[in-house]
Amino acid sequence: YPTDFTMNVDWKLFHEAFRSVVDNAIKHSPEGEQITIDVTRDEKGATFKITDQGPGLHPELHEKIFDEFHSQEIQHHSQGTALSLAIAREIMRLHNGSITVASEPGEGAVFTITIPPEFLSN
Repeated sequence: YPTDFTMNVDWKLFHEAFRSVVDNAIKHSPEGEQITIDVTRDEKGATFKITDQGPGLHPELHEKIFDEFHSQEIQHHSQGTALSLAIAREIMRLHNGSITVASEPGEGAVFTITIPPEFLSN
C-alpha cells in the first residue's frame, strides 16, 4: 500500500479528535519526554498510533477514560480530558473508525485511531 494517501473525512471533526488524543498524550508525559505518532496503511485502512510516556492506566480504566461520566474517578486525569476523549471517540465512530487505548501502570499509553479503507484514496 502506498505510504502517501488522502483521507476523505470531515477534516474539522477529524482534526478535533486527533488533537484531543495528542493533547492528552502531551499532558500525561513528563516534561521533556517525547510522544511518538506512527501512521500505517494496509487493507484494513489507516492506523495512527500515539504513544506517550505518562503514568499509564490500569486495564479496568481503558474504557472509562472515554466516558465523561467516569472522569472524576480517574485521579491523574486533568479536568476536561475525559470529555474531549469521549467526543473524539464519537467522531471516529461517525467515520466508521475507532479509538482504543493500550496501557499498563508505569508504562505510558498507546492510543490507536483507525480509519477504514472507504475513507482513503491514493
